[in-house]
Amino acid sequence: MHRTLRWAGLLAMLSFVATSLPGATSAATAPSTPASVAAAPLPIVPPVPPLDNPSFFDDAPPAQSRRLVLDGAQLIAIYGHPGVPIMGLLGKHDPEGAAREAKRLAAEWDDANGPEMGAVGALHLITYVAQPTPMADGSYLARMTAEEIAPYLNAARRHGLLLILDIQIGMGDPLAETQRLVRFLREPDVHLALDPEFAMHAVGGRPGQRIGSLDATDVNRVQQYLAGLVEREGLPPKVLLLHQFMASMLTGTEWYEDLPEVARVIDMDGWGNEEVKLAHYAMYSLASYAQRPAIKLFYEWDEPVLTQERLLALPVVPEVVIYQ
Repeated sequence: MHRTLRWAGLLAMLSFVATSLPGATSAATAPSTPASVAAAPLPIVPPVPPLDNPSFFDDAPPAQSRRLVLDGAQLIAIYGHPGVPIMGLLGKHDPEGAAREAKRLAAEWDDANGPEMGAVGALHLITYVAQPTPMADGSYLARMTAEEIAPYLNAARRHGLLLILDIQIGMGDPLAETQRLVRFLREPDVHLALDPEFAMHAVGGRPGQRIGSLDATDVNRVQQYLAGLVEREGLPPKVLLLHQFMASMLTGTEWYEDLPEVARVIDMDGWGNEEVKLAHYAMYSLASYAQRPAIKLFYEWDEPVLTQERLLALPVVPEVVIYQ
């Protein structure tokens, strides 16, 4: 059973976002400029213990390839946290249902792309969720356990999908939080996302009070760690996805290291109208520091939701499309 959501805390955070973020009005209508919905708070969970049980995964790992998954295929992901539909599409389903939905969307893109470009589905799982109150370790993070994450990897494999593990950072150290997930990141079909919106070391305050920020020093440390895993474990290159909808969310981007073992993807993560979303897609996802472009589509807050046809008509088509 997944944990019970504390709805009072969630409503308080959403109220703050609806009234305080630049350009935001309410969750019911799209704003004139993009903003992002704050994370839903969860109860405190203990640190994830190391887990080396060889029978932990239901299925054998997929065949490995040294090729980056984005070479020749778009990544089509559904995003969210288990049991919390307001945080995204993934939360409306159990692991098996989420995998079926991601596979369905990927098949639609595969058909639309034609023979020149394929599409691969993914589950984008918010694994460590930012909280409005400190945890016992001061991280402001509620962490899914390894036992809770594993069903999503197993479901992804049964349907030929990838798994993206998302960390909202809080007051945690980005590298240390990434290292907690090493049992999964050692797998060839598991990738990583970091959410600067909730990275609070640089800006202070609590997650949800203000928009966070992530500096190049931390991004490079995580990239180096992923590159080391790829090299030691003989893995295909890892995708590192960074969310962004304000310039201040990613700082020192001119200092990013380009490593062959890691593909750095910038996801335009704001919700809003078509004009503003596409302008910010060009500003962030197509920036010089973005090795690969991505865009997130918000079923509940975009007005309208950008269509497949509209995205495929762009001068630079997003290589990752995330449905929230």
